[in-house]
Amino acid sequence: MSRTACHPPHWEQPHNCISVSRTMPRIGSSMTAPATTTKHRRYLLKSMTRKSGRPEKQAQDCRRPAGFLAILLMIVLALLVTACSRLPLPSGDSGSDPSVVTEPPSPTPTLTPTPLPTPTPTPTPMPSPTPTPEPTVRIRIGMVGDMLMHDPVIRGGATGDGGYDYNYMFDYLRPEIAKLDYAIFNMEGTFGGTPYKGFPLFSAPDELAEACAAAGFHCAVTANNHILDRKTAGLQRTLQVLRAAGLDTVGARLTPEESPILIKEVSGIKLAISAYTWETIRQGENSEIPAINGLRMTELDRQLVDSFSEQSKPRDFKADSVREITARAEQMRATGA
Repeated sequence: MSRTACHPPHWEQPHNCISVSRTMPRIGSSMTAPATTTKHRRYLLKSMTRKSGRPEKQAQDCRRPAGFLAILLMIVLALLVTACSRLPLPSGDSGSDPSVVTEPPSPTPTLTPTPLPTPTPTPTPMPSPTPTPEPTVRIRIGMVGDMLMHDPVIRGGATGDGGYDYNYMFDYLRPEIAKLDYAIFNMEGTFGGTPYKGFPLFSAPDELAEACAAAGFHCAVTANNHILDRKTAGLQRTLQVLRAAGLDTVGARLTPEESPILIKEVSGIKLAISAYTWETIRQGENSEIPAINGLRMTELDRQLVDSFSEQSKPRDFKADSVREITARAEQMRATGA
């Protein structure tokens, strides 16, 4: 009887197995060992176990069939082959095959987005500046009638000390004058000095001009049929007294060089004012001689007073008068009024 140590493959855990054969041929012998059946092997193993005194459990470990181990080996190899075909070993792995070159995966091409055309911005229309409307300015112009000083009216303003005060004459009119932006009155007469007289050749005290200005008047019209009651000197003195009181004058002039048009700006509005009087002659006298209230006009008077008359323009009085006044109106517009 001989014992042969049986070592399992290196992938299995080692077992101390002993295969026992009752008859073993010698080396070089031509004898053929009789076939050993499975039953016979079990019997031998069992007998050996009892004789050797080893635990039965350890002896049973050697009973694993060789077919089971082969199948297990094939499964492990199949798993290894499958894993190696799918997962390439990293380049730094000591167990990788240096002859196998693992190529990195081709990079996925990145799609560069096509830039959209930048839309041309629609220009925002600039709003047209709203023109500032011209402010609306309104003025009130008022005019009263004749400032005609008869003798009783002259005496009514006497103060008893040689002076005169005519402010009382405007007590009821003053509130109405205050409502006007420009108030005008007609000075029917003159400030020709003493003696003060009424009808027919008027000359009022100078205090009347001061009272008119204090009442709120702004302008005195001097083109009337009594402006020459004290001749040319009386006309010129009348204008001087009125202007000294702070009043504007229109219709008569101190000198021929003065403009016949009064230009006045009131609350930003330019006014142009012009005034005329009617010429008259004495009964039975030559109608070709110009006169005012029957008083003959000198050549200088014709240059100082704006007047017109049917007698002085007998051929076509109305047409000539209209043309003259129209021409004057154009001059007034030319001033910007």
